[in-house]
Amino acid sequence: LKAKNILELGTSLGISTAYLASVSKESSISSIEGDPEIVKIAKESIYQLSLNNVEIKCGLIDTALHELMEENRKFDLIFIDGHHEYQPTKAYFEKTLKLLNSRGVIVIDDIYWSDGMNKAWQEIKCHSQVKASVDLFFCGMLFFSTNFKERLDLKLRPAKLRF
Repeated sequence: LKAKNILELGTSLGISTAYLASVSKESSISSIEGDPEIVKIAKESIYQLSLNNVEIKCGLIDTALHELMEENRKFDLIFIDGHHEYQPTKAYFEKTLKLLNSRGVIVIDDIYWSDGMNKAWQEIKCHSQVKASVDLFFCGMLFFSTNFKERLDLKLRPAKLRF
């Protein structure tokens, strides 16, 4: 995707943050986590990995999204991985749409985590601004580029899931 500006909702311990940051040192990752103790762990992990392109904000996702909107920030990739329930997932999607570049991509993690998450995914992927969706079982990707001539919905599944 060659994303330069990345937003992550739900830092947790910083594992996915580290993956996002390690793709390119030219990328800038902004990550939001609500639990101060978890933020400390994530920041230490990022520090130990010498990833200097990460900013982790501690606070409520809603508040942080509002601040980003006021700053008129735009992102190429938004990774939604926080508050795994129907209503918050839908709300985060709607709010992040305003922060997304025109060719940006939104990834929603754990789309089959619960009935609520799956319901949110089923509704979100049908949103009028979504031009293509890719269901990877563990996460879903949403594309908004007007280069898609017609709407596209793909569902990819591994031959056998092993846990």
